[in-house]
Amino acid sequence: MKAKSIPMILLAGACWGLLLCAPGVADERDDVNKFYDQVRAICKEGSLRNLVTLVESNPKIAERCLVELKKKAQLPGEKGQAFCMIRDDMQTAIFMASKPNKCDVNYVHKALDLADNETEKGARIFWLNKLSIACPRMGENIRLGRLDDACISCLENLVSSCPRAGEFYMRLGDLYLKQRRCGMAIDAYEKAIGLTGDQDSRKLLEEARECQAKYVKQEPLRTADVTDIVYKERTMAPTRQTVRKAEIGNSLQRQVLFDEWSSYIKEQYYPELKVVGESLREGLKEYVDVRIVIEGHADRRGPAERIMQVSKDRAEAIKEHLVKNYGIDASRLAPQGYGAERPYSPEDNEAGWRLNRRVEFKKLEQ
Repeated sequence: MKAKSIPMILLAGACWGLLLCAPGVADERDDVNKFYDQVRAICKEGSLRNLVTLVESNPKIAERCLVELKKKAQLPGEKGQAFCMIRDDMQTAIFMASKPNKCDVNYVHKALDLADNETEKGARIFWLNKLSIACPRMGENIRLGRLDDACISCLENLVSSCPRAGEFYMRLGDLYLKQRRCGMAIDAYEKAIGLTGDQDSRKLLEEARECQAKYVKQEPLRTADVTDIVYKERTMAPTRQTVRKAEIGNSLQRQVLFDEWSSYIKEQYYPELKVVGESLREGLKEYVDVRIVIEGHADRRGPAERIMQVSKDRAEAIKEHLVKNYGIDASRLAPQGYGAERPYSPEDNEAGWRLNRRVEFKKLEQ
């Protein structure tokens, strides 16, 4: 809600007219028209907070008003543009005031952009509470162990916009830990503890540190380590009796790392890949409904398209190596590049970049 939008809002008011003309809907028409007058006045003021409060007071009329706004937004020229701006604010307000089935990243970003214009004391806390309500899937995914990238994206955006939001760092740490991105989890938990002193986060921080130590130490790979990701169901990581749980998907996380911009597999990793290849070959024969996702990752330096491509090349290289050397059915391996979207470590130095140039193996139920 920027100041330059006010002329458009006034134009939308002048062009509103009657919304509903069908017989028998006079009362609803009046309610919607009155509601729209309030919406337009609030948009003129530029207060998304007041718009959310208005929507909460009568969600059904708000939805009906939005339907008519969407129709009006299709008008040609400046009239349509004016209604389009109010429609977008209404969509955001309805999203923020409701409990949708999924967290819409675009609306969260828009809501934060609009909230930045708020000057009233305490407005930031208001938005944190609303965003927490508007993104219930974040909490649900944490409880159920579902790894939803949209939720992670929402949380990462929230903590960057609201650096004092300790609760969101807690939730973000939980999602990182479930993905076994322990460097990222440690960073999130440390910030959460510094802001909130949360005891569960302290316990989960220790879990993340122990997991990190095992990853760095890298004991020799055993056949059982590989077959577990094929045979076992989802597992619950130990949580030291915390309230929050850390349920994880079946995965194999090893230090199969790459040089910068390279997808060449170093010979030092051949023994590891031999255990992986031989174990998967037998396990996948028995479990015909299982596929293995080979995740390729990269550090964040360089053009986005090139980063994404090298991560795909790394996953493809591992797949080719396993198929060629161990006779695994190529259709049972699914290479996937993630670019720099899922870093293991937050460190912006060679030590962190090295850990982020990696591949991992995940179980995929068909």
